[in-house]
Amino acid sequence: MKKPANRPTPFFLFLFLFLFLFLFLFALLPRIRTEQQGMRKKERKKKIRKRKRKKRN
Repeated sequence: MKKPANRPTPFFLFLFLFLFLFLFLFALLPRIRTEQQGMRKKERKKKIRKRKRKKRN
């Protein structure tokens, strides 16, 4: 009975590690995307401000 009980443990450990890595990547990806969007938004705002200044002048 000891041998069949020991067999599923590596499988569960593998699944646990896989899920942990997946969650870690899933947590990191949105942060990277939001940072990129934030930079793009700032660039767009700067461009819009420059255009508005040109129109006013």
